[in-house]
Amino acid sequence: IITYAASFGATNVDILDRLGERNRVAALLKKLDKISVRDDKSAETVKILMGIEPERHLDPVFIFDYDNLMPQEVRQKGYMIVYTYPGRITDPLEIKAIQDYARKRHLKLISIGHYFSWCDDVVVPHPFEVLALFKHATCIVTDTFHGSVFSIKYNKQFCTIVRKMNSNKLTSLLEQFHLSCRMINNTNELPEIMDTPIDYSFVNKKLAEEKIRSINYLKDNLII
Repeated sequence: IITYAASFGATNVDILDRLGERNRVAALLKKLDKISVRDDKSAETVKILMGIEPERHLDPVFIFDYDNLMPQEVRQKGYMIVYTYPGRITDPLEIKAIQDYARKRHLKLISIGHYFSWCDDVVVPHPFEVLALFKHATCIVTDTFHGSVFSIKYNKQFCTIVRKMNSNKLTSLLEQFHLSCRMINNTNELPEIMDTPIDYSFVNKKLAEEKIRSINYLKDNLII
């Protein structure tokens, strides 16, 4: 029984102690044969609970080539993706910064999966269409882990608004690929961050190395 690229999310040992669940979680973890996590905070939590250093691997989206499953073209042209969940991007300053950027670059503002009145359009696609939309987008603004993963996978210009609820995963992801500069701490930073080109040569080399290591972990620990 193994895990692959798992995460504790916002949970840490202090929270487990407060809930009185530390020993139970530790006992359950000890039943696992191998533990793989996706972020530094999860690795730290496992180490405190079990006294071992877990392995760390890529999110599964990074290690599979979806091209044969994806539409080769998308109907939309010249667009900026907003990838978030309801109730997350509600600050008027954040919304205005995103709208202003899209308008000045003559980009259509498209939300994927959820309707937001301040976007130009909403698309409700199937999962592989989501990937195609990211692949063909001009740029992306997101406050989600997988919005950032999709952006990196397809070498897009993007920026990430980090929230308290997902800061552990997001910060680790961006630091791993030397992309901490894509995090927005102030809405005024959005245009500069988005207009600063990303040198994906390092990112893609790192991805290739980690992909091999991640696949080898699965091969070594799964009975096929």
